[in-house]
Amino acid sequence: MGKNKVVAKIWLAKAKDDLAFAKAGWQESKIASVACVLSQQAAEKALKSLLELENINIEVKKLFCTITILMFCLFFISYSNAGVYQSELKIAPVKVYKSMLDNFKNKRYEKVEKAIPFVEPVMNTIKARFGVDIQPEIKSALKARNNNFYITLEKLIFYDIWNIFTLIIKEGENQSPQELKLWYKMAYANYLLLSPVILQNKENFTLDRKIKKMFKETYLCLGSESSYGKKIPMDLRLFEERSDEIIENISMVFPEF
Repeated sequence: MGKNKVVAKIWLAKAKDDLAFAKAGWQESKIASVACVLSQQAAEKALKSLLELENINIEVKKLFCTITILMFCLFFISYSNAGVYQSELKIAPVKVYKSMLDNFKNKRYEKVEKAIPFVEPVMNTIKARFGVDIQPEIKSALKARNNNFYITLEKLIFYDIWNIFTLIIKEGENQSPQELKLWYKMAYANYLLLSPVILQNKENFTLDRKIKKMFKETYLCLGSESSYGKKIPMDLRLFEERSDEIIENISMVFPEF
């Protein structure tokens, strides 16, 4: 019992150190993300050591409380950084997705594997915001080299669209309309990769057209100007409603996501 308690304290101390580093660099998403991962791993090991104890006393209960608070702080920092992955990306995700699809189809698996780090910030963001960890799935599917890879990549694209919508709503008051529209175009470009998959079933032709129309209409919620010079202001509340409808309609084709 004593040994496990000591091990738990050691890992808890390590977790606290990494958390302090994460807090110090929370505005630098890449630094905070790495520190959060290290801190979470240490906290989990501390928790595992405590769970192996046969007797629970006051000291152990205090350790449990400390670890719980620590993990809450980790969640807050991870979520705070969930929307800033665009600044970390060296290349537009849609280009990486397209490359991965093409290379997997042509059995160039090494190139697919090399492309994964380019979209890791996207997967980390999705995990922080939606609690969906796609990275192990995509690596496992790539190793198996079967059709599950396509399904997993489509899942990543779907959640990337959803996350961009969420990011626009969250940052709408702090970003310029031009920046928001750029993000939105990224979401639409992502959908154009899902569109051929949706159209594999001829019955989805009308649905695909509907979703594309919804994308175009929702774009106007970010503000526009008519040919007569009349300006239409940005409406984030309406954007949220319509973007939710887009997600719901895409989900009809991919209920497993």
